[in-house]
Amino acid sequence: MTQPAPMALPRRILLVTLAALLSALTIELFSITWLWLSGRGIGLLGELREARAYLLDPEAFPGPPSQSVPLQSPNAEVLHPYLGFVVDPSRRPGYTVHGLPASGKAEAPPGGAPFTVAVFGGSFAEGMVREAGGAIEDAVREEIGGGRGPVSVQAFAIGGYKQPQQLLALAYFLSLGERFDVVVNLDGFNEVALPGAENGEMVFPFYPRGWPARVSNFIDPRKLSMVATLAKLDEEQKTLARRFSAFPISVSPTANLVWRSLQRGLGSRRSHVSQELDRLSGEQGSRLGYLAAGPGFHYGSDGELYDALAGGWMRASLAMHQLAVSNGIPYLHFLQPNQYVPGSKPLTAAERANAWLEDHPYRRGVEAGYPLLVRRGRELGARGVSFHDLSGIFRGSERSLYADTCCHVNAEGYAIVAAEIGREVALALGRAPRHDP
Repeated sequence: MTQPAPMALPRRILLVTLAALLSALTIELFSITWLWLSGRGIGLLGELREARAYLLDPEAFPGPPSQSVPLQSPNAEVLHPYLGFVVDPSRRPGYTVHGLPASGKAEAPPGGAPFTVAVFGGSFAEGMVREAGGAIEDAVREEIGGGRGPVSVQAFAIGGYKQPQQLLALAYFLSLGERFDVVVNLDGFNEVALPGAENGEMVFPFYPRGWPARVSNFIDPRKLSMVATLAKLDEEQKTLARRFSAFPISVSPTANLVWRSLQRGLGSRRSHVSQELDRLSGEQGSRLGYLAAGPGFHYGSDGELYDALAGGWMRASLAMHQLAVSNGIPYLHFLQPNQYVPGSKPLTAAERANAWLEDHPYRRGVEAGYPLLVRRGRELGARGVSFHDLSGIFRGSERSLYADTCCHVNAEGYAIVAAEIGREVALALGRAPRHDP
């Protein structure tokens, strides 16, 4: 019986190669289909490539360019004698000489300054200005007319800022002669989420975020280990970004989705270690002394703590209102949205997977604190403050808007918030007395 001739080696190699290419193409088509069904489309690939470029060279960017994945670069924050902390502009381009985000300040018209909307708050406010500040500019420009010159929306906000930092920032920059035409305060989340999760039972809850770590040395072996772990994770992020930035995998939808998944894992680990470092610093506050711990305090229950936090938030906002109005500046206060506010948004499958953690350390503060902020917000309104509760602004949306498990949204989410703020600012300007330039 004649045996079939063995397949020639070149033909065998060709068939294996074709099978591999067909498999790769099938996987790529599956990834493209997933992108289309998720609503993100091919545009997500550009965001991910830019995110990797940021990890490799953060100094080339004014801030994280994407919220599609957690992006954290080595800390460039430094102590500030009045504001708690700012960003060292010599280590981060895109920040002003005062260490705050440079928001593309419009060129001053002849003989005057641009019409300036100053936005105060934390990272949510900073991100909103960066991603969607143009919507506020358009609304203001339509209200005031072109004769007033260019409009500039500027962020006086840094990630982690919480009251009274916004109040102090407003007072500080007014004392330096800064000219604001409108003051917007967009906050609330940091005030109730951060103290309970990060300050512990020793560090005064109204002190700036991470205060013990900012003013103490790292002689504790556990803290040294955590700092080393953070440095190692930063290097792993860079290595991973460098590998996935090489052609051709940099343009592969499948490879980009794989990188996003791996980066999310690294980002989650880094966030956990950073929170543990803050927690340990907080626990050591009493041993570190008054400089790190601040004045002694005692709250009999979580309810008392969150009531105090909401009360401090309200009083700081009222003081901002009084300071702004006394200088002839309209003041508007907005409570930012958050996914952990019960019933505030129907979360999509993508948000459940990427922007929700059942045991997130900030969730307790949001659930306990936001009802108090809403109530205190009504008190602000009764006392003449232009207060607006945006905690339910996404209630009717079934699109994916939240971008991480903390509090941030994607560009579409910021655009929705900015459009609402722009409308309210325009209405406030319409009610305000007009002054010719």
